Amino acid sequence: MSTLSFPPRPAAVLPAAALGLALASAALAHWPGAIELAAVAVLLARRTAAGSELGWTLGGGLLACGLGDLLLASQFKTALLLMASGQALVALALWSEAAGPGRRLWLAVGGVLPAWVAAVQVPQLPPSLALIALLYCLASAAMAGTALARALRWGGAPAWGLAAGAGLFIASDALLTWDRYLSALPLAGVLVPGAYYASQLLLAWHGRPMRLPADQVPVTPRRLPQA
Repeated sequence: MSTLSFPPRPAAVLPAAALGLALASAALAHWPGAIELAAVAVLLARRTAAGSELGWTLGGGLLACGLGDLLLASQFKTALLLMASGQALVALALWSEAAGPGRRLWLAVGGVLPAWVAAVQVPQLPPSLALIALLYCLASAAMAGTALARALRWGGAPAWGLAAGAGLFIASDALLTWDRYLSALPLAGVLVPGAYYASQLLLAWHGRPMRLPADQVPVTPRRLPQA
């Protein structure tokens, strides 16, 4: 019986898209975003060359966040939806590697800070924007909790580095929420974007599949051809 085969996706697609967003950011004089997206383009070139699903899905999430960051000043609702979609894609990329008995618990732990952000922001927003903000916080919780569960399952610098990236993402939202809705924070103009851009770089740098050591990989017995 013949099996379906799909042509490999060109490894240059995601890096080229990130580089295009970097150039668009530079054209709009959004220099921090341009520099961050150019760095992400380089990192994605490394991560998607092998064609792993983790690299493609996570890279798509980073691109959605990058486009959302580019549109924040002009299309705020669209930007929030794009960044929520990006975080959901990151969570999806990590989901299978986060499987384990404690995944639900760590999802709840990862949702604590986004839940606080939602509790502060949503009551003060108009209904249409409040719904988008709630979806955004749910996506943040999914990303942070999944990254934490994955790090606790696998351990090691790559898994914890990626979890740190997810943590910095939601930390930037928490800092922004505190500064805008509760009390002005010193250096908020540096801390908020700094945490966000650092999160994107960490996610891109550590976005690689986890693998068991060679002596722990289960061996699938080969089937002998039937006479």
